[in-house]
Amino acid sequence: MPPVLIPVILLELLYAAAVVTAGSRPGAPLWLRWPYPIWNFILNGPRPAALLSKPDYRRIAQLECELGLAWPVDVGGPRLGVSSDEALAGVAHLGRQLRAAADAECPVREEKVCLVKGCDGATEELRNWAGMLLRRVHRH
Repeated sequence: MPPVLIPVILLELLYAAAVVTAGSRPGAPLWLRWPYPIWNFILNGPRPAALLSKPDYRRIAQLECELGLAWPVDVGGPRLGVSSDEALAGVAHLGRQLRAAADAECPVREEKVCLVKGCDGATEELRNWAGMLLRRVHRH
């Protein structure tokens, strides 16, 4: 080994000792702590992705109502700290909304809307126990 490299190797060993001892402390300067993030990445892999934010339930409810998957009823029912009169008023309000929604039901078309030529099948309405229309099914 050439004698010129001996001081270079000694300086490298001193720097490595300084990195190991002082580089791991919090607040260490960048020239001492730069190997640690690289070693962490090599040993542990990349950092986990950031957590997703919570779902926007209001937006989900709005989309479900637009698609017809949910009933757009604002339930003014009983809550904590509500008197019985206010609870009864909320139930009455809910009943008025349900009746208004049932009255706004679209009637079945009188003319046939089947794409099968010469179809004389009947259209059945599926309703729940409250009489609310769930689906219309055309039988061929």
